[in-house]
Amino acid sequence: MIRPRWQDAKERSNQRFLNRWNKAIAILAMANISWVIFDINYIPLRSFLIQPKLIVLKSNLIKVPNNKFINPIKIYDRAKGIKPHANSQEYIESFNQLSELISRLGINNTKTMSALGKHSLLSVEFLKEMEVNSIPHNRKNLLAINNRLRQKSSEINRINAINKLFSVTYLEKVNWENEKLFWEGQIINRLRSNYSYRFDSNGNQISNSWKIDLPFQLIFLIDVIFKTYNLKRKFKGITLRDAFLKSWLDIPLFLPVFRILRIVPVTAKLSNAKLIQLEPIRAVISQWIVALLAIEIFEVLTLRIIDSFQVIIKSPNLASKVRGLRSHQSINKDKANNLSDFLRLWIPLLLQKVGPNLRPQIIALLNHSLQKSMKSSSLPIAFKGSPLIGKAESAISLQLALGMTDAILDLSKNTANKISEKDLTLNKLSVDVVDRFWEELAYLLENEVIRRQSQELITSFLEELKISSFRQFKNQLEVNEIIKELDLLNFNSERNPSN
Repeated sequence: MIRPRWQDAKERSNQRFLNRWNKAIAILAMANISWVIFDINYIPLRSFLIQPKLIVLKSNLIKVPNNKFINPIKIYDRAKGIKPHANSQEYIESFNQLSELISRLGINNTKTMSALGKHSLLSVEFLKEMEVNSIPHNRKNLLAINNRLRQKSSEINRINAINKLFSVTYLEKVNWENEKLFWEGQIINRLRSNYSYRFDSNGNQISNSWKIDLPFQLIFLIDVIFKTYNLKRKFKGITLRDAFLKSWLDIPLFLPVFRILRIVPVTAKLSNAKLIQLEPIRAVISQWIVALLAIEIFEVLTLRIIDSFQVIIKSPNLASKVRGLRSHQSINKDKANNLSDFLRLWIPLLLQKVGPNLRPQIIALLNHSLQKSMKSSSLPIAFKGSPLIGKAESAISLQLALGMTDAILDLSKNTANKISEKDLTLNKLSVDVVDRFWEELAYLLENEVIRRQSQELITSFLEELKISSFRQFKNQLEVNEIIKELDLLNFNSERNPSN
């Protein structure tokens, strides 16, 4: 029955829908993994994003306009479940007030001196509180602040460093604007990145970032269910469990833990949707793995084969094992020997069919060889240049070539006829000869002296073979050179394709 045209069109539209669906899921997966990477690295990035107008690079302060950055701190802090560190904000406010007083009233003003004393005391207490009650990120900032204060003041003790930097004597000798740049760039900027966790009424830490991830997880779960349904509909015999496990690579996409593993399914989705090309990378990786495994497997197999021979040779029952080789070619009336039947089939074919078809080529080859031999023979110079002698040589060589070729082909035909005939007597006699050979060899190996000497000699030979094999493995081409040879072969095959 001819399929209606609309059914074919429906299948094509379904395929287009699946392609668009896969591309949409791949783009969503790319957006999700980008957010996951941002979420995981948000705390380190927060130090940069919290105050984009001041960036410190090797103690040089670079000013960047605020309109160059979108500051997401206020929005994403709430989603991440953190908030600015309260004591750090209080200290920053105190410093700003002190800076304003110094800029407006000067260093020697009474209010300024009082503010300097209060701020110096606040600095000591604040850094001490950070040292005791602080999360790892804040402690890291504290260590950096302590180092900056010691370098700036040339004081080892932190308290002495603070007292010196906020003393009237020190500030009278320096330019306050330069000091302000130091404090804002090296100290205040780090304090702005300090944070503390949010807690609910029950004392549990609050984190709302899962609310951003939840819609993506639901979409990815729907995608897996959709693929499972399509697979079940396409293959009626497959179970739902097996159909679901076909999409096992997508499982990290809707799991709330180990989110960084989503890179693997996202890469696979982008490749399947043909948004990125991973085949060259996969081919290179596969080539390296196969080259390494091939070398290792060949070494292991070689050593295992040699070890197996050594175990057999060292066996005290070597004579019994040799005697057990008897009659391994004996005739079995119920089951013919496959190798014998194969040879009996192909040798007559080669001698009777292939050989006669090569008769003209064989005659030409023999004729050329005979003529060459005759020309190199020791004839008198007067005869060698004679045309009559040349014709006679050609005729003689041709006749000899014809006779030799016909004789060889007749002999091969007769041999083929004999081989094609089953000669049970000949087979039995051949088996008797082989059995007798193994029996005599086993009898000699029953002699203790002969057996031990033979075992030692053969074992030492195999051991030397093993050592030489190891040396060859070490001196063989490295993986890089093997890969280069494979690439050269591939490129040559691409340039010269077979017709």
